[in-house]
Amino acid sequence: MNIISESDLNIEQNMTLEQLQNIALKATLIVIGAYDMEGFVVWEKFCDPE
Repeated sequence: MNIISESDLNIEQNMTLEQLQNIALKATLIVIGAYDMEGFVVWEKFCDPE
């Protein structure tokens, strides 16, 4: 797994549930490659400007 972050993450090879939850709560963009590397899924957090 690769993580690109704007914060100081110190991720070991095996993450704890707390570390994974923290990443998920702060995520603004997630890109996941398909198993055959011919496609990918992009998820971006929607932020209401109001």
